[in-house]
Amino acid sequence: MYSPATGRVRDPANWYPSFKAAIDGLTDKKRKGQVLTVGVLSDDSDEHVVGPDMRLGDVVTRPHITMLIWVTRQAGSAAGEAADAR
Repeated sequence: MYSPATGRVRDPANWYPSFKAAIDGLTDKKRKGQVLTVGVLSDDSDEHVVGPDMRLGDVVTRPHITMLIWVTRQAGSAAGEAADAR
């Protein structure tokens, strides 16, 4: 959601590049020594991400983008099986 500083008419879809950059930032891979670390998401393909869904938010003093993230467990995932075993 894009929350603007003024109430003028806007086209939220024009903000797609900013939303895409934010999603890409969640998947960045960084090398620390010999270890490759992955961001919050391992991939931003359609298997992992639905959206972005650009919406216009309330008028605020400091404009910003808000990303809502829902995490769901896939059946048969190692993390999910470990949680079920407890």
